Amino acid sequence: MKTIIGRVAAAGAALVAAATALTAGPGAAYASDVNPYSASALCGSGYKVVASHGIEGALYTYLLYNSSNGNNCAVTLKQKNFTTKDTTDVYILSQDTHQSKEDFKPYTSYAGPIYMHAPGECVKFGGQVMYGNLIYKWDSDWVACD
Repeated sequence: MKTIIGRVAAAGAALVAAATALTAGPGAAYASDVNPYSASALCGSGYKVVASHGIEGALYTYLLYNSSNGNNCAVTLKQKNFTTKDTTDVYILSQDTHQSKEDFKPYTSYAGPIYMHAPGECVKFGGQVMYGNLIYKWDSDWVACD
């Protein structure tokens, strides 16, 4: 049976893949991150990690914020199959203005970076990677509500 991949509209339902999750605090790097790219480098200067989540061996998803311009940035980094274009997704959804941004395509290394101007708003972010018929997906609760 083929699994249908959820889109931003389904982001409200937090789904955790059948894999061990590894969580780190803001700004933390994952020791097991084998992706040659980093969320900080992809988003650019001035962006700091606000939240992140990993599914060990599958993906790491990051939310970054630039306080000087009020922009959020999100990236999903794959953790294997770097020579294969696997369907990879990253999204941001704002609570107050209901804006949404998403990057959802086959990629070899990462989805994003995507940017959203939402200063002072709570946002949700998340990502997924489909390796063959296995989907690894993670969606945040409302975060960055300062």
